[in-house]
Amino acid sequence: MNLSEVEVVNNSENNQFEIRIKDLVAKIPYNIEDESIGFFHTHVPEEWRGKGLAKKMTECALNYAKDNNLKVLPYCSFVAEYIEKHPEWEPYLHSRKRQRG
Repeated sequence: MNLSEVEVVNNSENNQFEIRIKDLVAKIPYNIEDESIGFFHTHVPEEWRGKGLAKKMTECALNYAKDNNLKVLPYCSFVAEYIEKHPEWEPYLHSRKRQRG
C-alpha cells in the first residue's frame, strides 16, 4: 500500500474521518459541538496497522479543525499523543485540554 495514494475522507454523515480500502475502514469518529471538535477513537484494521494510516487520518482531522476554527478535544489517546509530539498543534487544543498535570 502506497500511503500517498490513500485518501482520507470526511464522512460527515457518519461523523468520522475515514480511509476505505476494499471492504475495510480505518476511522476517527468525531463530534462537533459549539466551536469544538472531539476525536474519540482511532480505529485501524489489524492488517493495516503500522503503515501510517492513523497518522494520516489524524493530520487530516487536525487540519479540518484548524481550517474550520474548531478547538480540539483529543479524547483519543493516539490523537493526544500526536499533538504532544507535534507541539505546533497545541494552540488548537480546547483550553480544558491544555492543562498538564
